[in-house]
Amino acid sequence: MALLPDSRQSSSAHLAPLDARPLTVLFDVSNKCNLRCRFCYFSYDSVFHRPAVMMSPETFERVASQVLPMARVVYLSAGSESLMNPDFKDLLRICASYQPPMTKLLTNGVLLDRETIDALIEHELTELHVSVDAPNQETYEYLRRGSSWDLLKSNLALLQQRKKDVNSPGPLLQFNVILLRSNLDQLNDFVDLALEWGAERIACRHLMPYQGLGMDEERTDREPEQANLCFLKFLQYAQAKGVMVTSFPDFYHVDNEPWNIPVQAIDQLAEDSEMAQAELDGPLGHWDTPADKLSLVTESVDLEGWALSALGACTVEISCLIPEQETATNGTGAVPCKAEPHSTLLGRATFLNAVRPDVTNVHRELPAAYRCGWRFRLQALDVPTGVRADATILVHVIGPNGKRRELGQRVIKFSSGSDARPLLFCTKPFEDVYIDPEGNVYPYPDCQTVEPFGSLAKSSDFRSIWFGVQFENLRRRVLDASPPNMCTTCADFINRNVDDARFFAARDVEPALRRPLGFLDQPGTTIDTDLTVIKLRGWALAYGVMKSIDLYRETETGRVHLCSITPGTEERADVAAAYPRLAKGQQPGWSHSLQLSQFPMNEASNLVVIASTEEGTQHTLGSCAVTPRYKP
Repeated sequence: MALLPDSRQSSSAHLAPLDARPLTVLFDVSNKCNLRCRFCYFSYDSVFHRPAVMMSPETFERVASQVLPMARVVYLSAGSESLMNPDFKDLLRICASYQPPMTKLLTNGVLLDRETIDALIEHELTELHVSVDAPNQETYEYLRRGSSWDLLKSNLALLQQRKKDVNSPGPLLQFNVILLRSNLDQLNDFVDLALEWGAERIACRHLMPYQGLGMDEERTDREPEQANLCFLKFLQYAQAKGVMVTSFPDFYHVDNEPWNIPVQAIDQLAEDSEMAQAELDGPLGHWDTPADKLSLVTESVDLEGWALSALGACTVEISCLIPEQETATNGTGAVPCKAEPHSTLLGRATFLNAVRPDVTNVHRELPAAYRCGWRFRLQALDVPTGVRADATILVHVIGPNGKRRELGQRVIKFSSGSDARPLLFCTKPFEDVYIDPEGNVYPYPDCQTVEPFGSLAKSSDFRSIWFGVQFENLRRRVLDASPPNMCTTCADFINRNVDDARFFAARDVEPALRRPLGFLDQPGTTIDTDLTVIKLRGWALAYGVMKSIDLYRETETGRVHLCSITPGTEERADVAAAYPRLAKGQQPGWSHSLQLSQFPMNEASNLVVIASTEEGTQHTLGSCAVTPRYKP
């Protein structure tokens, strides 16, 4: 990774401020789920049967006091079923006391009961996202092992009834759907189900298969054209019925070419549209971002907006104004310009599915309103050299009949200065934070690092974690466009990267989920001693075969390996009682006498203890600041 210049290092912190409620905070307050869905990592025995960890109200309050005053959006679940936490209603109450502008809960809905529903309403949960994945009982109960269609139906009916009883608009109900080959032909039924069960919105995402779960054949990219046709019918049907689709993949390429909506489909919609005869004023649209009339950016910037026509699909063109008497170069030499000002075409925007559900809802009578959002990545190299430092960019929308409408002009200045805003391919490390049931802090649920970036269950301060080395290094890599491997196939991007085969490759995640457990019990977090030897004690358990316990001394240049300890040499009745499945047939305890001659005299050095398995997974059991003071 190339290190950033000083100016860009400072901009990293500037791009991740902690004022005016900028954060999206995602919690998992439980590490358990009551279902074993066929496509989910909870199908692994090592995950489903792992020891339960539930965030206590005390821990949640400690964490909440540090992050929720800065939270704009709070998710009370991310990858597990939060309703399995027996204290969930207390956690909801604590969260509500900080009055975040928006709170959301992701759930399978099976554990909803009247008491929980009333708490959701009382504490003004904004949105309830329920995973459905099938619009009929047979497919639903096949995919969602352990669930009950009738129970889900009655729970959501109770939700609507309780909202009506107390005249509450919330929480808004959204269906979350994983797109599979087995539900492609049933997509329109999700719309009917939403209308029947009171869901106002539907969000869909492609399946990202895990190794060993036998779901690879359910990938919709195996039949791209058939999938596109099903997607199209669903989007049109949802628009016609007034059910908002808030997230949906783009259409696949077919035979390496972009797939366009069949002409007959557009023509039919245009004929049915009451607006078809009202096209005298041309197409509609707006250029949304960047919103400022003048923007200072680095090498590239995303232009975004929306556009619609009563006659069907339209085109958005991006051009650059060439001033009078200007001579420009395009990389191949000088290009003489006309004497009068004119514009040169830079490119055409790409339309995306379901990125502007608000516009779709307002203009649902117009054809292809579900695909009204557009995006164009403007690169500095696209702009003629002579105007690159102060480029006037124009955006026009052109209807199917050739009528044009200007959506606006903006001045874009490309600069390498420290005040220029860079293009972030991902904003998560700058805006989001994920906190697991133990209070550990990660950048995002889909980009969990091997070790957390800190812990709020202990004495760590959130600001020190947020502006700490781990977050800073990740942000630098995003700014440098050299992201770690975990970023390249993040689930957050699959709906826009539908033709990248890497997103659909089966993920080998179980080893990462099978990290060993354990703890360094003795000594404590610091030891200042005149002894020459100290006693270390702890325990470690693994889902597979434990390989070793290794001791390291941290230095300015890295870790120095001190020794390896043979694991599993002592009985630990307390550990065996807490983890009966893992501890069966194992001796979790270990101990070691550490010679302090391996540490510098009268200086504090950090001792780190790490457990490793034969599978290659690791877990830090603990660390201790050691200061030897013995006389040689």
